[in-house]
Amino acid sequence: MKKIQILLLILILIACSKETSNLTSLQTIQEKKTMVVGFTNYPPLGFKDENQEIVGLDIDIATAVAEKLGVSVTFQYIDWDNKMFELNNHNIDMIWNGFTITTEREKEVNFSKPYMDNQFVILSLSTRPISTIKDLKGLDVGVETQSSGQIAIEKHPIIDDINELQKYTNISEALLALNAKTVDAIVVDVTFAGYLSQQNPNEYHVSDASFDSEFY
Repeated sequence: MKKIQILLLILILIACSKETSNLTSLQTIQEKKTMVVGFTNYPPLGFKDENQEIVGLDIDIATAVAEKLGVSVTFQYIDWDNKMFELNNHNIDMIWNGFTITTEREKEVNFSKPYMDNQFVILSLSTRPISTIKDLKGLDVGVETQSSGQIAIEKHPIIDDINELQKYTNISEALLALNAKTVDAIVVDVTFAGYLSQQNPNEYHVSDASFDSEFY
């Protein structure tokens, strides 16, 4: 019973539109017997593995919640830059993929209670390691557009000292830019950075220094 209560607490609700109340959102899901979860490619929270199966921590939790509610679950890939459009147009019922809670976002959506504490770090190539925030001075830095990583670096004083902040549609594009040395580093959450460095231990360097903490 406690596990059910915890899962339902998480569900109430992961980023639902402010246009309707939490109760209405939940009733809608129960009436149509399915919930549509918006996610983007962001390992290890939600992503497609080598077999093109959708996997990840958030995927597992959402699946468990759907099971407890007695409904099916559909995972719909979304452009992170268009997440609010997808939500407000009811193309998805919720955003469940490392969606950071901020004061501005709370004006637009109903968040669940936080279920993860996270931080933003600097990810660089192991051949060109960047360990501190001040080391970003004069460098090109990449971020996923409209992400909390972008918010974190833009409100830090270092933003005035970097050469250029390059924005990418998704984290995969930002990572490709890093690998191609189009940028010197990317700002990502420590969960993603840790997963990536674990999968590729000799390729990437994760900074000890971090930007602000965040909550999902």
